[in-house]
Amino acid sequence: MSDNFNGLLSDEEIEFLKLYEDDMDAIPALPVEERKKYIAAAKKGDEDARGILIQNFMCSVVDVARMYAGQGVLLQDLIGEGNLFLVQFFKDIPSEADENNLETVVTEGLVKVYDELIKAASDEEKEQEKIIKKTEKVAAAAKALSAELGRKVTADELAEKTKISKKQIIDALKNTANKIEGLESDF
Repeated sequence: MSDNFNGLLSDEEIEFLKLYEDDMDAIPALPVEERKKYIAAAKKGDEDARGILIQNFMCSVVDVARMYAGQGVLLQDLIGEGNLFLVQFFKDIPSEADENNLETVVTEGLVKVYDELIKAASDEEKEQEKIIKKTEKVAAAAKALSAELGRKVTADELAEKTKISKKQIIDALKNTANKIEGLESDF
């Protein structure tokens, strides 16, 4: 059974990981000599061999995912993407991957996938923060102008007085479900 990675996992993630690891415990370890046979067969297109290799590397998915816990991507998503990577990897095993370095090549591939996921999540979070700041700017400007004029203002008036583009004002209205205090929302 897993721990919660020093508090980085939610209860839902802990439960998911427990179920996932329970499923993995049912998969027998693959001795090195058998692994060689399965690698050769998988490279020749044997689907059963690919499936066995995928199952035997599912533990690697969790091991690498542990390093990325708490970095903006749910553990379930990390493991899901890791499993998709395994399917693709074993569908077309790189020529440099053999029984001597397969674990290293798989681990490096998982690290690359997870790095990209974390970067994408970080980029998305930064974009969301920009949108929130722009929306807050529009809301503050609308409230101030509305108070000054003693009535709700239009997007055109707000754009003219504040130099905030009409597009930004309309986007802010959309982001708030047309509920910005002091701003007409008849778009």
